[in-house]
Amino acid sequence: MMLKCVNEQEEIIGCVHLERKEEKLYLGMLTVIPELQNRGIGKQLLKAADEEARKQCCQSIYMTVISLRSELIAWYERHGYVNTQIKKPFPMDNPACGLPKRFLEFAVLEKVLDLMSQY
Repeated sequence: MMLKCVNEQEEIIGCVHLERKEEKLYLGMLTVIPELQNRGIGKQLLKAADEEARKQCCQSIYMTVISLRSELIAWYERHGYVNTQIKKPFPMDNPACGLPKRFLEFAVLEKVLDLMSQY
């Protein structure tokens, strides 16, 4: 599923992909138009993802972030995600993903949900 945030003209200004995987919800590709970043749109999308995860009775939400993106990982940590220290490989030899100039890997972040709390 895709959640979107729209402006007054119904133009998409942010979105996030959510996918149920067993008892967890995978969160990916959270995107906000660059000029509108730092205005709470990403935070709104994370809150909506939390609500969706609770509706689906998921125990947690997890994601992968390129491990070199320390500022992005810190942003997610400020919103309740924990760096699990689990690493996943980046597709280094897939031209569809670009051809990195240095070694990349994904860090797995996870947020355990309190299913008893209200939205």
